[in-house]
Amino acid sequence: MYLQPRGARVIVKRKIVNKRGSLFIPTNSQEMRFNLGEVEICGPDVSEDIQKGDLITFGRYAPVNLDRTEMEEVGLALDKDCEYLLLNEDDILCHVLSEDAEETREVA
Repeated sequence: MYLQPRGARVIVKRKIVNKRGSLFIPTNSQEMRFNLGEVEICGPDVSEDIQKGDLITFGRYAPVNLDRTEMEEVGLALDKDCEYLLLNEDDILCHVLSEDAEETREVA
């Protein structure tokens, strides 16, 4: 079994950004994470500028978490080390591009 999002939705694998430095972070803000992810699966109505493997940022309250234990109960095996999210295409804020990218994408 595998997942196929409907409409203009994508499944994203969250990327965890390790914060380094000497700043003191209060305990109530340690749970806040930078919302960065890699597109895993695109629905049929997603625009062509979003493709599998793209690095994106998304809104804080936008995604729906895909619970690993519930997915395993119905026969879907997800990577144990990753957190998977389902979100609408409209919730994608921007692409993350490297500085040394030879080609740039034109995003409408």
